[in-house]
Amino acid sequence: MPIDSKLCVLHKNTCNNKNCFNPKHLYLGNQSDNLQDATKLGKTGQHNRNKTHCPKGHEYTKENTYKNGNGRKCKTCVLERYHLKSSA
Repeated sequence: MPIDSKLCVLHKNTCNNKNCFNPKHLYLGNQSDNLQDATKLGKTGQHNRNKTHCPKGHEYTKENTYKNGNGRKCKTCVLERYHLKSSA
């Protein structure tokens, strides 16, 4: 049976482990289904906009944030990485 090229293999919300290949946890759907699932799970990128601190705990302020495309980077973390590289 040929598979429609517009279909995707998706994870059921009960699993949602991208490394899981258990057929009982998978289903065929389209990109719209995939986006709806991501929205329900809070994985559309919107959840990052609400974060007030970077993963290392530095606050995202106007002075401490680089904007790059649709994302952002912590200036303190960027400078720390630069200093670690230049001192090595």
